[in-house]
Amino acid sequence: MNIVVVSHERSGTHFLINTIARNFSITPGYIDIPRKNNKEYDNKWYNKYRKEVRKFCESKYNKDAGRIFKTHHQTWFFEPYMGQFKKHFHVFYIVRDPRDVFVSCFYYFNRHNKDFPVTKTVGDLLRTKPYEHNWDSGRSFIKSESMVERWCRHVSGWIEQDVNIITYSDLKRKFDKQVDKIGKVIGKKPPRKPVVPPLKINVVESRKGIEGEWKQHLTPKDIKYVADVVGYHGLSRFLVG
Repeated sequence: MNIVVVSHERSGTHFLINTIARNFSITPGYIDIPRKNNKEYDNKWYNKYRKEVRKFCESKYNKDAGRIFKTHHQTWFFEPYMGQFKKHFHVFYIVRDPRDVFVSCFYYFNRHNKDFPVTKTVGDLLRTKPYEHNWDSGRSFIKSESMVERWCRHVSGWIEQDVNIITYSDLKRKFDKQVDKIGKVIGKKPPRKPVVPPLKINVVESRKGIEGEWKQHLTPKDIKYVADVVGYHGLSRFLVG
């Protein structure tokens, strides 16, 4: 049975992928579920795209890929067959404090400005309309009016699907316990002493990997804005400290 790691971008995706690979003898690396960007998107385009994603996933049923799959897609892309998807994949969803997510996005987007929103500050990024940028079209069907709202839609959508939730904070602070949790889900015994994967191997441009970096980038007004939007969506428990 294959494993898929799902997340909003810059949430510790590869930290979790590498943790699973290293501690349960799975070949390092990942297979990205197909993604597309398109500037002129409409419902017809999305429905065709969703069928392509479904075809790809179904081609992996009952086949051991030998590596871990990953995706940043919203749940909408999988909804017509979510039951089968969860039957054939161990689905792990990693959630990181959105404030640190946006700091990481800010640096990544500004380095790779093609298709991404580029802003002067992290605070500006929080309020950016993601659907105005090509990058968002390949992962989001339900459009959001800000990056914070986009994060909330992504997280709440997957949580509602009753998948295996791993928080970035727990993976950092309670590593052994989380490895044990993963082992129980996938039916494999973890090593006696779990190994924390190196920060810069098999990743997409890792940064510091620390928690609380947002404190150096967000104003009190920014912090309140995030707290208000996240709280409205019932996700305040993911604001760490």
